[in-house]
Amino acid sequence: MKALTPDSDVIIDFLDESGKSISKLNESLLLIENGKGSKKLVNDMFRAAHSIKGVSGMLNFNSIAKITHSLETVLDSIRNNELDFSPKVIETLFETIDLLNVLLAEVAAGKSDEINISYVSDKLNGILTNKDKDPLLLEHSQKELGEIPDFLEGKLILEDIFQILCAKNSGKRVYVVKMSLKDVLAQNEDIVEFYNEIGRAVNVQAVIPLLKEDLTKEHIEEVDYQTAILCFTSSDIREAFKNINIEHCEAWEIAIDGKSSPQIEIKKAKPNLLLDINPEFQNILPVWLSETKEQLDKIDIKLVEWEEEPENISHIHELFRLMHLIKGSSSCMGLSEFSRIAHNCESILSIFREKFKKADGKIFQVLYNSKDYLEECVKKIEKNDKSAPDSSHLNEYFNIYLEEEPKVSKTCKTIEQTKIDNKSLIIETAKKGKDVWQITVKMLPNTLMADIRYGIILEKIKDIVEIIYSTPTLEQIEAGIEEPPDLEIVFTGNAQESVIRNSIQVDMIEKINIEKVADAITIPATMPIDSISIPQKQPTYVKTDTIRVDTNRIDDIMNMTGELVVTKARISQLVEGITSRLYGIDIIGLESLIRIAKQVNQNISDDRLRKIEHWIQDLKALQENAYGLRDAFLALHKHTSMIQNVVINMRMVPIGPLFQRFNRLVRDLGKEKKRETRLIITGENTELDKKLIDELYDPLTHLIRNAVDHGLESPEERKHIGKSEAGTIFLSAFHESGQVCIKIQDDGRGLNVNRIKEKALEKGLVTKEQADRMLDHEIIQYIFQPGFSTAEKVTNISGRGVGMDIVKSKVNELKGKVDIESIPLRGTCFTIRLPLTLAMIKSLLVEIGGARCAIPLEFVREILEKQVTEIKHIEGKGKVIFLRDNIIALIYLSETIYLDPLKSKDDLIQAVVIRGTGETFAIPVDRILWEEEIVIKGLPDEFSKVSGISGATILGDGGIALILDVEAIREAAKRRK
Repeated sequence: MKALTPDSDVIIDFLDESGKSISKLNESLLLIENGKGSKKLVNDMFRAAHSIKGVSGMLNFNSIAKITHSLETVLDSIRNNELDFSPKVIETLFETIDLLNVLLAEVAAGKSDEINISYVSDKLNGILTNKDKDPLLLEHSQKELGEIPDFLEGKLILEDIFQILCAKNSGKRVYVVKMSLKDVLAQNEDIVEFYNEIGRAVNVQAVIPLLKEDLTKEHIEEVDYQTAILCFTSSDIREAFKNINIEHCEAWEIAIDGKSSPQIEIKKAKPNLLLDINPEFQNILPVWLSETKEQLDKIDIKLVEWEEEPENISHIHELFRLMHLIKGSSSCMGLSEFSRIAHNCESILSIFREKFKKADGKIFQVLYNSKDYLEECVKKIEKNDKSAPDSSHLNEYFNIYLEEEPKVSKTCKTIEQTKIDNKSLIIETAKKGKDVWQITVKMLPNTLMADIRYGIILEKIKDIVEIIYSTPTLEQIEAGIEEPPDLEIVFTGNAQESVIRNSIQVDMIEKINIEKVADAITIPATMPIDSISIPQKQPTYVKTDTIRVDTNRIDDIMNMTGELVVTKARISQLVEGITSRLYGIDIIGLESLIRIAKQVNQNISDDRLRKIEHWIQDLKALQENAYGLRDAFLALHKHTSMIQNVVINMRMVPIGPLFQRFNRLVRDLGKEKKRETRLIITGENTELDKKLIDELYDPLTHLIRNAVDHGLESPEERKHIGKSEAGTIFLSAFHESGQVCIKIQDDGRGLNVNRIKEKALEKGLVTKEQADRMLDHEIIQYIFQPGFSTAEKVTNISGRGVGMDIVKSKVNELKGKVDIESIPLRGTCFTIRLPLTLAMIKSLLVEIGGARCAIPLEFVREILEKQVTEIKHIEGKGKVIFLRDNIIALIYLSETIYLDPLKSKDDLIQAVVIRGTGETFAIPVDRILWEEEIVIKGLPDEFSKVSGISGATILGDGGIALILDVEAIREAAKRRK
């Protein structure tokens, strides 16, 4: 290949992403060379090399693909403890990174494959010669492969064959997927993200260009050569590729023992339906998204409840109502495909609602799948992706169920005469001292689904006024009206006309008329309604209970409130400084001195004395002003605290909606594993910060999935050991010691401590001697290590060694902690402890070694003073003090998180006693400063991993204080012991 078009968007994206990956490789290798390496760094380097290799292979940049493949193999050997980072290895890796930079520069210049890479490639291969992979054995192993597709002949290297055999022996399925680069680029703007999507779906071993075609055309999108992806997965390739954005590709499953590789065709219907929003309603899209997501969450909950209580007709009514709302609102937004799916679900529900039929498992699955489809549409709309997902799998079921049953009758072409005397209703309402109003809504001619628009209007207006009657009624609208007349609503209430008009705005309205039909007076029963005069006075405004506010606005208010708190602290110090100095001036004493001066020294001029007397009067006035300033500041402090509490409470929401989302998850996982499972939820009204709730979904999902897959036994196992066949997962939330605690508990088999220990030894995480000295609760902590799994086989639920490390890192990121309790045969309990909010905390400020530190007040038990002679040393605990017959460990921060040593040399020592979820301990300090409400500021990236420090804050005097992480300090002290 001699030239290509470097200005192509595809090439630019590739260069940009590869440049970032190479920077990550460089930074990580520098840290490793300086002795700051970690397993995570090696994993990050491996992923970076893997990403560059895959995309460069797809784009036919053979030199880059080849060199990164060798680099990836070396890094894989290092992370599997087959190689070490020796000086020779590190130097070779730096040379490889430098070569990659040169190769990328060649690509950027429009050239490729013109640089000799053999000198670095040979070095990398030389590093690998010491690995325990006998080439002769690998060549012999190649014969064990079955018949492979013709296009792979001569394309597989020994490393690929070895990995295929390893994957087959571990129970995985091996596929080679062939696709056209032209097809890929036609459907994906970002080829890097496309490759990453494949990497998330399957384990990619190699990307193999099949046809040599020069990238010299004007646009790389016109190049049409084939690419093969060699990959491993535990599921069928069609299932693995169902969410990959490519319409058509071919696959072969690689067999062993001489068997042939059958061809598999992967086809997906082209999404030709669009999720276009009506431009007139673009401004209310955020509100529609918020309401629709809430309604979909409620549908999930109601479906689970209906499945558990199939005889309870109220669940069907509620589901019908929710689906009807979604259908109507999405239709008004112009989302025809979205509305069609909701309408079909509504029709299915209508059959069961009217005929009281009992639903079977297939019906529930159709409704669940439909709800998931609508949820996927919502996610696409949020990302401004207009392509609707494939709905063919739903259409098959809709055709079956809706053709089996006669369609919902829509013969209600004329509205029946109401049996209620509407005039009597108006008169009775007026006699109760209420004004009666009427709204008439006229739609434009030939308006589609006018009845749905009427339904939306009725749903909206009933929240602000009291409806006496409407024509047609909501029930008639829900039944379906093909040619509805004008909508008439008679109501009473104090809502302002402008409020009413704004609340009922939908598209396709030709005219809205609002008029009063009765005054709030005593009316003779015989008086005709037509004769009642309409007064000219305007109705008064009625308040609504809630409004929707974008969370970003609340975050802005919270940030401004935080700055206000910092400013308040600064003013507090200034006020204190001014008042303390002014209060120290003895005005009476000065006046006495003036009188004495007049008597003793007659030479002092009257002018000078008068000036001094004026100054004294000014000092008096300043003292009085200082008193007033202090009082005003106290009022400011009070009001600022009230604002702060209000803003924090604005962000506090119940955890119940988050918990309810897991009913569906437990239900689906139970069916997949063929286990009876139930979820018991408590503490739904427990409130915590909205941001915390948003971040908790993923860690809780991992914990619940593991509980179902690993924790709960099969019904046969449970029955054999005397348990009920149905396994139970308990999900609860509560407040404790100023924190929010979330418990995920199962009544399953419990954690296998011996198996965890064996796996830790196998992975080299601990030595045999260390493991033998460790307690069970310490061994259990290894499940949080990246890639750690004790599962005997991988499932599509769990077992790949990912998940628990995500839980740990996410909880740490939220300034929280995860505790584990496990009892064999009785179950496992994970407890997540989190702060109530991530914004502000009350703290105790102390000085340690010249640095000011903030200790969250919720962890402070007491402050004490002890003589240095009272400090004792106990083997295994270190320095301790005795406090009311309790032994309290002293943790010096200069020894744990490497602050400067204490500066105080007195015989007395001051210490802050810390309480928390573990053992009580005390932190010696130079001096106690004061209590202060502080605004938490995140640390820069270079300090974010510093153990024992969770953040920083700006104090009133403009200085910085470090916020101590007491749990991390406790753990650091344990490790030192």
